[in-house]
Amino acid sequence: ITWIMYAAILGLGQGFQPVCGFNNGAGKHDRVREALRFCNVAGTFAVAVIGAALFVFAENVVALFRADPDIVSIGALTLRMQCATIIFLPWTMMCNFWLQSTGRTGAASLLSLARQGMFLIPAMFILTAVLPPVLGLQLATPVSDVLMFAATAAVIWRERKRAAVM
Repeated sequence: ITWIMYAAILGLGQGFQPVCGFNNGAGKHDRVREALRFCNVAGTFAVAVIGAALFVFAENVVALFRADPDIVSIGALTLRMQCATIIFLPWTMMCNFWLQSTGRTGAASLLSLARQGMFLIPAMFILTAVLPPVLGLQLATPVSDVLMFAATAAVIWRERKRAAVM
């Protein structure tokens, strides 16, 4: 369910990339900055509204897929946990697209690997080892989202010194 929001933000980012790349290449950094702000605000607003609705109606949404009360309970908590941190997604994705479109390929590649490979997979193994396994799996995505936000902030902090945009 949260992948629907992910796909929407991905689409927004794919529209941002050519605007960013063209204007960056033309030296029109004010347009890049404006496009980045717009995409961050629009994306954050969209996932906040949809995420809030999913948070409130989590049981109903999960029950559309399975009527078993235990599954609905587990699924609703998982959905709520993911909705609590999905607010970070637009900013982390747009920053990554900005890095890609402005030729900062090393930083962009690092961040592209980070959410799933560096954070999510290890979080699944670690959290299921130290917590009840179902809870560990439920927490893995929110934990990786927070870690991704922190990693993106660190990379952007370093890269903004070299860029006219951030």
